Amino acid sequence: MSEPSREEVDTAEQMTLWPTIEITPESRPPFTHLESSLSIEPTLRIPNPCPEQDGAAPEWALSRTTDRTGATAAGAGMSMPVPPFNSIEQTTGSEMYNEDLQEGGGDGTTIIAGEEFNWTAPVQTGDNMDDLLSWLFNPSPNDNTSLLNPDTIPLDNPPYVMEFENPNETNMASPGSQSFKNHSQTQKTLHTLSQRPPSRMRSTYPKDYIPRVLPQAPSHNIYPDLSERWSSWEPWQAPPRREIIDEEARPSMLALFDNNARKDLMAPSFSLQQMRLYLELYFMHFAPLYPIIHQASLPYRKLPPDLLLAMICVGTAFANDPEGLEMASKVHKHLRTRVFDMVEDEPTASVSSLQTILLLNHFARSFCSLKQHDVAQIFHSPIINLARQSGMLLPNYDRKLLNTLDDPMACWLEWVDEEERKRLGWFSFMMDTENAALYRGFLLIHCYLIDIDLPDADEIWESPNPLVWNKNLNNSPRPPSFRSALRELAGRGSIAPNLTKFHLWMLLHGLHCVQWTLLWRDLGDLSMVHVSKITSWKDSLRVSFDTWRTYIEEHYGTNSNRNANTNMNSNSNFGVMSGQVQEHPMVSAGIPFSHLGTVLLLSDSEQIRIFAGTKKIAGRPISPGEWAAANMYVNSWAKSQDGAYCCHGALRLLAHVFRWSSETKFQRTSMVPWCVYLATLIVWSYASALDGLDSLQAPFIIITPSSRTGHLDHQVRIEPSLAQRSAMEYLENALSCEHPFALPSVKDKNKCAGIVAYTAYLAGTLKRGVMEECRTVLLGLLTEHV
Repeated sequence: MSEPSREEVDTAEQMTLWPTIEITPESRPPFTHLESSLSIEPTLRIPNPCPEQDGAAPEWALSRTTDRTGATAAGAGMSMPVPPFNSIEQTTGSEMYNEDLQEGGGDGTTIIAGEEFNWTAPVQTGDNMDDLLSWLFNPSPNDNTSLLNPDTIPLDNPPYVMEFENPNETNMASPGSQSFKNHSQTQKTLHTLSQRPPSRMRSTYPKDYIPRVLPQAPSHNIYPDLSERWSSWEPWQAPPRREIIDEEARPSMLALFDNNARKDLMAPSFSLQQMRLYLELYFMHFAPLYPIIHQASLPYRKLPPDLLLAMICVGTAFANDPEGLEMASKVHKHLRTRVFDMVEDEPTASVSSLQTILLLNHFARSFCSLKQHDVAQIFHSPIINLARQSGMLLPNYDRKLLNTLDDPMACWLEWVDEEERKRLGWFSFMMDTENAALYRGFLLIHCYLIDIDLPDADEIWESPNPLVWNKNLNNSPRPPSFRSALRELAGRGSIAPNLTKFHLWMLLHGLHCVQWTLLWRDLGDLSMVHVSKITSWKDSLRVSFDTWRTYIEEHYGTNSNRNANTNMNSNSNFGVMSGQVQEHPMVSAGIPFSHLGTVLLLSDSEQIRIFAGTKKIAGRPISPGEWAAANMYVNSWAKSQDGAYCCHGALRLLAHVFRWSSETKFQRTSMVPWCVYLATLIVWSYASALDGLDSLQAPFIIITPSSRTGHLDHQVRIEPSLAQRSAMEYLENALSCEHPFALPSVKDKNKCAGIVAYTAYLAGTLKRGVMEECRTVLLGLLTEHV
């Protein structure tokens, strides 16, 4: 019997039931989507080759049924033609249905996943998460990767993945392992998160099926090489520079508010000198992670006063000035009200207005009081929707030169305006992803929906003048598209070329966006995607986080920076002898954030926070019933293999931060303290569920009764050096196991007083409302036995 042609259905899952009438390819009526509807039916599949699993529950999936004139409902005992090469049965064990398709006949149309699929027409799909994740994690060799250089850069050392000692264990290595083999790289076996054998369920799509993903706008440089034309400007004679915050800028800020709000800006902590200090701290600590305001051109252009005030407010979070931070928390509310009042008249916003409101909301969410943190969560959705409605997530299709090419400064500032607009869209994406990953908010901007190009390279962005800018712009290689780079990392486990630090930072947010999607509750609860497929996707995503982290440590970590610093200062006594190496904020924040990706992928952090004693989630008080449900979840999760892998990732996160931690470094980014807090709760919850609650008593924890009469609160004093030493000893013992599945056998897992106490101490060094709640929860664990 000859092999079926491409027009035929190659698997039983790819068919949907036709009405029970005799149908031939010639008489088949045309399919119209207007007559179709969605229904939930048992999935059709090949007879189960594993009889011992026949008692499993039926697999249900969404399929499309069609109501045609003259068609009758399918009933028991009624038959239809079937492909001659196979037969079909329902997973519920009901009757068989058959249909004969003439080999090579028909119009090239096949029913795939309940939809009509024409092989000769362009691929069109629905908004199916199965489509998108399959496309992401299982790249096909036939994919169009014109925007991605095929010579991707493999890692010198593959990501750290441990091996089973038992060779009979299931191996479901990620698709990215083949990429390393092609480059003669050795890669260790990747454990799966489930011991069940690989699923026999095949995809409902053909092997070369590519979902419809909108192509990005063509990326090109509209600025030619102007070095010869601008040769008369060399050496560059810059126009007169002006202070960013001068005597004129401060009155313009005061004019934004009424008399009551103006009093806050008249405080000594907001003097002209203090404002300049806060702005410098903004560019020192915040801008390297989120470069959305072009610093080099600020002396030659005028920023709106409300945007300057927003930058100053963010800068106060990194100053050792509690009064300035308190004044900034008051000022940001007046600014936010002002921006939303502007939206009342026009439902779109300018780039500077969106920069202002996004900076203010990040400031309130990360650095202000707990109440303002909850309010910022409420305002997050309208702000993201405002950015979307203002077109910041769409490419500028009509971009063209507006200034003459004979004026270097005008061309440079024109490029700055367009680049800031592009970076604003990516900043919106990162803020939305962080809100979903760290605080379990709802994801509003999905990585598949972004059409804008990646920002230009860091050396172009940091060019000090127009001549250097034009030279770097024409000499720097163009980066690949974000989708191609993300797919290269998630599907093949390798880093695409021509990516700078900011590109890699956004790529990590893309992985977190996919991580949040995999934890989408309806995805598993409605069985829209088979659990074994989700398991395989999780395995691939874990490898992606490890790949990203390994690449960052090798190229931008402390060792690489120390070697570069040694080479640059080989003839100097200063710098080398001190041994101080400045670590880029992307490294100090990115490595813990990548570890957290594995942790969040395999746990419900909200349930674990409730189990640990959090009083409120997003401003909502926790009821006893919610705690009981969280208790059941944690005890079930801790006994699963997800729990072992999750706890192992949390231990690695804490080991990385505690090894180099200091109060100053802990304050440099807003996300690292929260990452450490979640990891500590993961370890404590996992150990307590398996080994039972421990009193967490230690010599470095001194508890004294409250001096206030009638209060049951206790004062806790922690000796940080002893707590850190105890934490490192605990982490060394826990991480000595051969692989994460051996973690349950480690003794004294619940003796984790060191990590709880040291995390509580570090949280206490931050005068932030959201971290004050974290410290209260951790101290409650330490004093629960009193």
